[in-house]
Amino acid sequence: MSSILSKLDTERFGVRIGKVQDPTKEDLLKLDEKVATERIGMVILRLGTEQHDLIQTAEMQGFRLMDTLVKLRMDLRGAEIPDVDDRIIVRPFKTGETPILTKVARQAFSNWIGHYHADPRLPKDKCTEVYVDMIRRSCDEKDVVDFVFVAETHGEVLGFCTGKITKDKVGEGILAAVGKKGVGLNIYTNLMRYQSRHFKEEGCSSWVGATQVNNYHVQHALINLGLRPFGSEYTFHKWYD
Repeated sequence: MSSILSKLDTERFGVRIGKVQDPTKEDLLKLDEKVATERIGMVILRLGTEQHDLIQTAEMQGFRLMDTLVKLRMDLRGAEIPDVDDRIIVRPFKTGETPILTKVARQAFSNWIGHYHADPRLPKDKCTEVYVDMIRRSCDEKDVVDFVFVAETHGEVLGFCTGKITKDKVGEGILAAVGKKGVGLNIYTNLMRYQSRHFKEEGCSSWVGATQVNNYHVQHALINLGLRPFGSEYTFHKWYD
């Protein structure tokens, strides 16, 4: 197993945090040795919900469940995607809008239901800043995402979404948020319509996204658009002090 240190998470929380994905059972059994070697204070582990043997191994080693993700996928071949509502403008992000989008993210992700916020040992304000930092980096740094789209009404930006396109031409929804003023205005639905059209126009055969199992609003919006569940994952944390 290569280095598990997550530099971004370590910088965000001031604790040496490791991330493990797609481990073998042997990897998990030897994880404590790896943690000791790299002086890791906490490990984030993600496993498919069908990987019962690995899940039970992780539980026996002291990992605690923090969240469950549902993965959804849309087949874009021949898909009919609804137009964006005329009352909402969705467009690419413009230089200089980073502060606006970080404000939207801070509103949307305070008291979030993701694995960071679920961990009682992580400060809630720093957990929120994870998502604020994600959109800041997406706007200001190259190669973080392939696009940032914003939604506005009456000249005010109320939400955003980001995504990437893989080499195999699969679209990946990365991050989306709607600020307080945009709640109830179908901002998220229209962002997803625009994103779907973009993926299709770029030649993607499908696009995939994920959300928490108890984020019913987002699941309903994506299913209404044509995405269907195809997988799920657990996120575990383990502290080593």
